[in-house]
Formats: sequence, C-alpha cells, structure tokens
Amino acid sequence: RNHEGGYSIRNQHVHRTSSPNSFSYLPAKKNGSLYVFEGKFDFLSLLALEGKEELNGDIIILNSVSNTQKAISFIESQKNLKQIYTYLDNDKAGKNAEKVIKEALPQLEVIPMNQSYQGFNDLNDFLLSQKELTQNHLSYE
Repeated sequence: RNHEGGYSIRNQHVHRTSSPNSFSYLPAKKNGSLYVFEGKFDFLSLLALEGKEELNGDIIILNSVSNTQKAISFIESQKNLKQIYTYLDNDKAGKNAEKVIKEALPQLEVIPMNQSYQGFNDLNDFLLSQKELTQNHLSYE
C-alpha cells in the first residue's frame, strides 16, 4: 500500500499500480535517518545484503521516480531528519531523481549509495549478481 492509499503490485511478469500512484512510507521507531529506494525490491535487497530484518531509520519507496516530488513534499514536513541515504538506479532517471532531492533539500545531508553497486542498474541487480557468483563458485568446488 502506498502513502495515498493506492497499491503497487509487482512480480516477475507484472508491474501495476492502482490509483492514486504514490510513494510508500515505512516509519521507524528512531528518527534521524531516511532511506529512499526507487523500488521495493531494492529495499528488500538491502535487507538481504546486510542480513537484517529492518533498517535503522524511516523508509520511503518511491515506486517510481515520477513520485520524487511527492516524496520531497512529504520529507519537508518531517522533523528531526538529519540525513537521507538514496538507493536509486544507476540510470538517467535515478541520477536525475537524486539531483532533484539534493537541490530540494539542501538542509539535509543526502548520501547517494548507488556507488556501492556501480556497474549494475540497481541494488537488486547487484544482489542477484552476488548470488550468481556464489552459485558459480560452489559448482566448481
């Protein structure tokens, strides 16, 4: 369910959204950090890569970079935020969304994390490549 009451439904064959299309917000018990993901699979990929069940901060899943401005308006209303970690795609749309976030929120430290999966479109692609490397390594032993 997204922030405005619509839904984002996705599997390997279908990616659909119901009206209204918006970002999803997952509040944390602790405030201060915000994690911004382009899609839900990138969020789940970070949890898998870090071996965690939750992150230490609020989470926004854009569900589409077209929701960046809606998310920025919401972020501006949040108090006690200090930094934003962005996990956006390494494509033109992801880099543009990152630029828009940085320019709109100069009072916050925006930390782009996409360099940690440079060479891959997104964090999920990076995770899948790690799985393939592990499977290939195990098959040679």
